[in-house]
Amino acid sequence: MSHQHTPETPQVLDEWHDQPVRPKQEIGAHINVPFLLIFYVVMVVFILITVGALIVFFNYTKTNLASQLVENTYEYETEYRPYAEEARGRLNEYAWVSREDETVRIPWQVAARSVVDDYAGPGSDAEESND
Repeated sequence: MSHQHTPETPQVLDEWHDQPVRPKQEIGAHINVPFLLIFYVVMVVFILITVGALIVFFNYTKTNLASQLVENTYEYETEYRPYAEEARGRLNEYAWVSREDETVRIPWQVAARSVVDDYAGPGSDAEESND
C-alpha cells in the first residue's frame, strides 16, 4: 500500500495585517472633571440636607414625646388616680344607692360569696371552700 499525499491547498493571506497600526484609545482616558465636581457637590449638599432634616425631625419628636409624658403624668395624678381610689373604696364599703327603692351597695367579696352560696344550693360544701 502506498501512501497518498494530501494535495496542497494554496494559502490566501488576509489583508488585515497590511493595515497601518493605530493606537487604541483607553476607555477611561477622558475624565470629565467639571461633571465629577458638580456631582460631588450635589451629593454633599444632599447628605447635609438629609442629616439636617433628620436632626430637626428627631428633636421635634423628642420634644413632643416629652411633653406628652408630662401631660400624661399630670392627667394620671389628677384624674385617674383619685377616680381609681374612689372606685376601690366603693367596691369595699356598705352604702345606700337609693333609700326609696331600698337598694344598698355591699362589698364585692360579700356579694360574690352570697351568689356562690345561692347557686350552690343546700347541702353543698361551698361555705367550706370559701374559707
